Amino acid sequence: MYSIPDSYKLRNDIDERRNARLHMLLATSYGLNNSHTKTIHVGLQRTNEEIFKPVILGGHNADGIYFDADCWQQFQDNMELMNEYLRSDNRVI
Repeated sequence: MYSIPDSYKLRNDIDERRNARLHMLLATSYGLNNSHTKTIHVGLQRTNEEIFKPVILGGHNADGIYFDADCWQQFQDNMELMNEYLRSDNRVI
């Protein structure tokens, strides 16, 4: 009897997750820095129920961080505090 190596199982799981990604509709990309190496994508994403919900994707389009509308609003509400912290010369580390 042959067994499937663990490394193959792991790679197969990753491939299945990649194939199960849900597509975005009406997506717009915004650069977060001058070189546009950091971006966010705003659009509608298909769910398993075949409906589209608003989503904000931060990072690489394939493997990013997803924010629903409520989380994105909370993120935006804290943006000024984050900017203040990042611009400060006397940060507590």
